[in-house]
Amino acid sequence: MSIEPPHKKDPSKDEYWWGIIGFSPDGKRFVGSKFGRGTWMWTWPKREILWQDSNELESYSFKDNENARRRPPGITESNSSMRIPAI
Repeated sequence: MSIEPPHKKDPSKDEYWWGIIGFSPDGKRFVGSKFGRGTWMWTWPKREILWQDSNELESYSFKDNENARRRPPGITESNSSMRIPAI
């Protein structure tokens, strides 16, 4: 199976390698990041976007299933300069 990332938030960025690919403990959420595409979370297996950010995270962890439904602390479109959130 191939995973096609969501659309680019910045079409001028070049696309590179994957940063993150991971599932929540319950297997119902997927988080991914790809350089040039940003970071996003989908429902799984439907692939509905829960959130998407233009920055690429290089690490992400799920504290628990409840935490998996929310955008990481500190990551918002208005504050996209944060590279790695404090979790």
